[in-house]
Amino acid sequence: MSSSSPESNATKYRKDVESYTKAFVVSGGSDAAFMTGIGDLARKRGITDWESDDDTWLGIGRGLGGTKIDKVQLDVYEKNWTGGDAAKIRRIQKGFDQVR
Repeated sequence: MSSSSPESNATKYRKDVESYTKAFVVSGGSDAAFMTGIGDLARKRGITDWESDDDTWLGIGRGLGGTKIDKVQLDVYEKNWTGGDAAKIRRIQKGFDQVR
């Protein structure tokens, strides 16, 4: 995706997801509520297939990396939020590792 602005829409979306994930982990809530919130963020940024968008999972990983969760908690979030999808889990782990 190219953009004439200094920060692409995809980058803004990933940062939105990162911030939302951090806030969600602190405040808590259901997995369904989390996914609904991610979907809402995606719609606001014009992302139509957020479940398949690498920036979704990278942003989630970066958000989780910005919290005080441990490896066991990370594993639980990864399993619950990805349904065990190995590619999505790798993207979350990559984002997590970028900020840890």
